[in-house]
Amino acid sequence: MAGTFAAFDAHVRARRREYLDELKALVRQPTVSAQRIGIEETAVLVLDRARRAGVRARFERVEGGPPTIVGDTGAGARTLLVYDHYDVQPPDPLDEWRTPPFEPIERDGFLYGRGVSDNKGNLLARLQAIEAYRATIGELPLRVRVLFEGEEEIGSPHLERFVDEHVDDLRADGCIWEAGYRDAAGRPTISLGLKGIAYFDLRVRGAALDAHSSMGTIVPNPAWRLVWALGTLKNESDEITIDGFGDLVRRPTADELAMLEGVPYDEDELRKIHGIRSFVRGLSGLPLKVKHFYEPTCTICGLTSGYAGEGTKTVLPAVASAKLDFRLVPDLTPDAVAKLLRAHLDRRGFGDVEVAPAHGEAPSRWPASSEVARAAVAACRAAYGREPVVYPLMAGSGPMHQVCDRLNIPASIIGGLLYALAAVALRGRYLNLEMDLVLRDILMVAFFTTVGMSASLSLVKLGGKQVLWFLGVSVAGLLMQNLLGLVAAKAMGLNPLIGLLAGSVSLTGGPATALAFGGTFEKMGVSSATAIGIASAIFGIVSGGLLGGYVGGSLLGANRLAVPPNKPAGSLAKAEQAVYSKDPPEEIVPRMSEESASEHSSLLTNIIVLVLAMGLGTLVSRWLEQAGMILPSYIGAMICAGLIRNLDDFTGLFKISQHRMDEIGSISLDLFIVMALLTLRLWEMVHLAAPVLVILGLQILLVLLLCRFLVYRVMGRDYPAAVMSAGYCGFMLGTTANSMACMGEMVSKFGPAPRAFFVVSIVGAFLIDFINALVITQAATLLQ
Repeated sequence: MAGTFAAFDAHVRARRREYLDELKALVRQPTVSAQRIGIEETAVLVLDRARRAGVRARFERVEGGPPTIVGDTGAGARTLLVYDHYDVQPPDPLDEWRTPPFEPIERDGFLYGRGVSDNKGNLLARLQAIEAYRATIGELPLRVRVLFEGEEEIGSPHLERFVDEHVDDLRADGCIWEAGYRDAAGRPTISLGLKGIAYFDLRVRGAALDAHSSMGTIVPNPAWRLVWALGTLKNESDEITIDGFGDLVRRPTADELAMLEGVPYDEDELRKIHGIRSFVRGLSGLPLKVKHFYEPTCTICGLTSGYAGEGTKTVLPAVASAKLDFRLVPDLTPDAVAKLLRAHLDRRGFGDVEVAPAHGEAPSRWPASSEVARAAVAACRAAYGREPVVYPLMAGSGPMHQVCDRLNIPASIIGGLLYALAAVALRGRYLNLEMDLVLRDILMVAFFTTVGMSASLSLVKLGGKQVLWFLGVSVAGLLMQNLLGLVAAKAMGLNPLIGLLAGSVSLTGGPATALAFGGTFEKMGVSSATAIGIASAIFGIVSGGLLGGYVGGSLLGANRLAVPPNKPAGSLAKAEQAVYSKDPPEEIVPRMSEESASEHSSLLTNIIVLVLAMGLGTLVSRWLEQAGMILPSYIGAMICAGLIRNLDDFTGLFKISQHRMDEIGSISLDLFIVMALLTLRLWEMVHLAAPVLVILGLQILLVLLLCRFLVYRVMGRDYPAAVMSAGYCGFMLGTTANSMACMGEMVSKFGPAPRAFFVVSIVGAFLIDFINALVITQAATLLQ
């Protein structure tokens, strides 16, 4: 293989001048999307080059959009999507170019021209690499799909619709985005996401026409109005002061901060490049990197008013305008920023300032632990012979959310289902597949023990009546789910345990609870319990995700609810602070260099506490079984974990870290679900598909009625109550992640509702699973 890649390298070096000339030819073609210049012509050039590289490429477009090039090459079990764009920024101001922007020139070992590095150079390099690989090595060992668009520099306004209409052309296991550079020190760089953007045009109108400046005594000056309005958006410490803006900013985790601390950042070189003596606030080190990568921006991109030519002109302008952009981090969205900005200006008497959204893109951030990220690091290491610099995200923006986030598929669930389907296809013909279940059951107990560790009574107390009321309607809902399931199962002559499986076991509980109780119910006589449970859970997740946003939106419209101004109190950030109040404080940011030993100690302590709860839980479970109760093996451990957590809240004996428990629980859950799905016996539930679907249809109707006539009314009949109803639909039919997505869809359209996120996150993620398991256990015991 080394010799093969030597041939590849030789091939590329021999064509260096040819490849460079190709780039120059592409740069000479102006492609300014903001001015609709050269889009069609450039698309033809790119399509031709893609086909010459061996890509089966074609033009596609949606109404009003530019030619978008899609295609694929290669074959294999994995698929990689390559995204690039062929449009460029306007070259203005032209007087700052030493040579014409669309006449590329080599100077001092560099190539200068508009689009050389953003993004025509990257696009061509990838096509040239595909061509060189096929010429020297052969067919690519995986499928590579391409997506080349022509509107990135104006916010990709048609790309979201394009992705929705061409899902089958774009699905992939991972995506290489448009960037991919070496830094000033020659190190290869990898970014795991990018910031979003919200761009606005602000305008203030005064007199009908420009007036003489002597009239400034009595005629309003729109330039001053605009300056005063802009002055309310930031303070002198460079902090964004828009009401409620900071409540939607997701803070970096301890692991993300640890990774960021190890990222090299040449501050001296950066100051030299920009010709500045110091950074904002005099920052340096980790706090500087945290601000750059994890904080949003509010930037005045341009100001226009009155006379700006040579000499003097005493004028009082009739109009003043500004161009403003915000670089967004999770969980800010363009729609949310637009609503916050408008409300902020109105509350300060600047209703006369027109705010016109120009374009916007949501942020996108992916974990360093993902398969594609690890593969990218390994590839850089092999190609460059040195470790790449891994950034959490690019400070710039692009349509990654419209592509990657919209096409995301959880690998752990899909992989297991594919195995289960393969087992069905092969069974009785070629081979029968059986799995060892010991490790699966240990992982199940570990996950539900971490659930018990989150059952803190102090959270209920801290959340007050809202959390208590929402917990009440959630418990009422899961009880009604089970009652409905039992009645429907009995009416159709089914085992009543099937009614429980199609009730709170799979719906409120989700896949993990369905898998956990499946084995128990099989011992009680339901031979296909696990398959029924997981199928019902997946059906519920899809239904909850589709209906949650509809539920909240219909309540909003039917009741003509007003969206209140966002208030810092009770925000999602406060909810997180409440949940993790025992964890290390925010001051961890400047002290990350000292965290290694203490973090390892914290992890070890939490693992020991977890194992202790699992051990004690085994004894409790045996005692319960001796008392005649047939239960999942994790129930005893979950009860013991709940007792230990509340003892720790009162005494501080163990110093349990909810962050650490979440990490352990997440790993255990992922592995447990994968292994459990590998053991699905789908062939056993075929004869029950129709009656189970009837029960699930009734369950959906029940949850919709509860949202409209119980949850909304109990939680306050206001906008946050409507958002909570959307979240309720999400996790009563699926998972807490479902509820967050449903509420996120609402707030992105109508405005923030921090109280809703506070309440639903505590009940959905930290309390309901514990109570649901106890309810199911009691119901199953009574039915035994």
